Amino acid sequence: MSTTNKTINTTNPTTGKALKTYDFMTDAEAEKAVEQCHEAFTKWKLITPEERAKKIKSIGESLSKHSDELVKLMTQEMGKLLKQGEHEI
Repeated sequence: MSTTNKTINTTNPTTGKALKTYDFMTDAEAEKAVEQCHEAFTKWKLITPEERAKKIKSIGESLSKHSDELVKLMTQEMGKLLKQGEHEI
């Protein structure tokens, strides 16, 4: 939970309905996130291409498993039609 007390709201561009409120990160939280990304990148480049392929395939399977949820989220946050979202997932 952020301690900045600053938030940003997302809205459905089609309906104007508020969807969710997100907290801004503090500078320390942002710095930690950048450090974690750098650490992940450093580890990723040491993984063999075969192992990377397995991990990427697993990500694809997870996206497919949750495609209905992702399409719904796309329609809400981007104002896309369901068919457009389905083609993108």
